[in-house]
Amino acid sequence: MWTHRRDGGRRTRANQRVWLRLLEALLRADPEAAGILVARDLDERPMREIAELAGVPLSTAYKMRARARAALRAEV
Repeated sequence: MWTHRRDGGRRTRANQRVWLRLLEALLRADPEAAGILVARDLDERPMREIAELAGVPLSTAYKMRARARAALRAEV
């Protein structure tokens, strides 16, 4: 998912600013929820596996991911 870049591999200043804002927002989020979000949306791990590793029920993992996504949307 993250291997192909439409900009030919160049990082523009705008892209860098977006990535910085995203990373800063992730650092401010609940660490466990942010970890679930990263594991699912960036690492593309199955939610069942993520919930198991986090030691939470599957429905809780989905809720935590939704909270982290909402927090990111509010900041970025």
